[in-house]
This record gives sequence, structure tokens and C-alpha cells, in this order.
Amino acid sequence: MGMKDLFLRTRWAVAAVLAVALTAAIIFNVDMAAVRTAMGAIASPSEPEAVDDGIVRGRITGFPVPRYVSMKAGLGWSRRGPGTDHRVDYEYTGPGVPLQVIGEFNNWRQVRDATGREGWMHHSLLSGERFVIVTAESASLMRRPEEPSAVGSVAEKHVIAKLDRCNPDWCRISVGRFAGWVRKSDIWGVDADEIL
Repeated sequence: MGMKDLFLRTRWAVAAVLAVALTAAIIFNVDMAAVRTAMGAIASPSEPEAVDDGIVRGRITGFPVPRYVSMKAGLGWSRRGPGTDHRVDYEYTGPGVPLQVIGEFNNWRQVRDATGREGWMHHSLLSGERFVIVTAESASLMRRPEEPSAVGSVAEKHVIAKLDRCNPDWCRISVGRFAGWVRKSDIWGVDADEIL
């Protein structure tokens, strides 16, 4: 039996269990709130679990949750739920769009973007390569991670940049042939306490 067959059988088994539970609840006049809670526990996406090192990790990948990723594909859809049968809520264009993984379910990742919108994307659309988006009206790309420092160039709001490294207050980013240090507070896609 292949993995696809096993997945389909498991999916049908879960559906059968849910159907039997719902039928029994109706026949025996069971509290429907309890049935909905039990059904949600079986059918809902997996919650992250804490591990010994104190880092919360996803049950599917073992990677930290939340974590930052980026769009690998030139076009990707954020859906209402984990599967192609769920409605598309948002469309992202262009590789490098930074996203934050906040949940996992099979091959799907629940993501949040810089505006706070959340949805589900297939893992094949995402990359571990780190990018950020400029959230300030403009961000000066400084030659050194300090003020005062010479300004090499300026990145405008909504510019997507590759994340090179970070210290406690500054991150070095690059946009095409331009690179420099920006304040963490001027970008989204890196945590305030993150050092890279």
C-alpha cells in the first residue's frame, strides 16, 4: 500500500468516525457541544507542541512555530483552510514575500503576512530563505549598524529585501545591488530579539 492509499484510507476512517459520532449524538440526544468539541479535536489542524529545549515546534516538520519563511513561487494563494477545496482569500505574487508560519497541518502551513492576514498555503510554495518587507515610510540603508553612519541608499515602504544578518537592533538587508543596515523597527520578517 502506497502513502497516497494510506492517506486516503485514514481520511475515510476519520470521516466514518465523525459520521458515527454525529449519528449517535442525534439518536441518543447527546450534548452537541461536546460532540463538536470532540470532532474539532479529531479534524482540526495540529497544534504545535513544546519540546525539551523550550522551543515550540510544529508536529509535522519539527521546525519552530512561529517561524519566518518566504514565497518560493512567483504566485501563491492563501486559502481559508488547509486544502485545495477551501476558498482562496489572498493571492501573493513574486518570490521573496515574507510570511510567518503559525501552524501546520499535513502539507499545509498556516501563515500570517506583514498586514496580519492569515491563511493556509501548501508547503511547496514556501522557502526557508529569509526576506523582509520595509514597513516604515522609508528606511535608510546605513553602511554600519550604528548612528551616525553614512547612508548608502534608501528603501521605500513595501520594498522586499533579502535578510542577510541581524544584531540586537539592526539587520543587514540587500535589494538587488544595494545593501546596508536598517533598524529592526523599520522592517517586518524578523523578531525583535532575533540575532542571525
